[in-house]
Amino acid sequence: MIKKFADGDIILFDSGKFDEWCVYHIKADGSKKIPRDVEYFTKLKELSSVYDSKNLYEDFVKIYEKTNSKIAQDILDLISYLSKKYLNHSLEVEKIFVIIYGGMIAEENKRNAIVKKKMKRLGIHQILIEKYDPKRAANFSKGKKAKELLDICKSLGF
Repeated sequence: MIKKFADGDIILFDSGKFDEWCVYHIKADGSKKIPRDVEYFTKLKELSSVYDSKNLYEDFVKIYEKTNSKIAQDILDLISYLSKKYLNHSLEVEKIFVIIYGGMIAEENKRNAIVKKKMKRLGIHQILIEKYDPKRAANFSKGKKAKELLDICKSLGF
């Protein structure tokens, strides 16, 4: 388990098609789904029309910089703390950040992965800073080699 929320929702790792690092969102009613990049990218894009997209991005970067291959309570605490400033959307933002955090941990644990957690940062940079459509950002890496993606990340400063 990564995190259980006050409303009963849970974010956890479980086995997926390729490995045991698949992030799942279990709703309080017991329904289980794998959050897709395009879904939470879309939610972040919507939130950026209410809250400053640069602030959302900077908060994500604070989480990104501390993320490694293991779940850490201090990072979950940071996510809770950062989410509080999003007023009426704090629980939604917290869930999105925890899902992304889980996705970054999964990327860091994937065998033979080269780009790792930078993939999430690139997508979030594209939607919040470069104003990409969420679907375009979610599919951006398809057909691209790791070196090309790393070069893009480097050109963006990460």
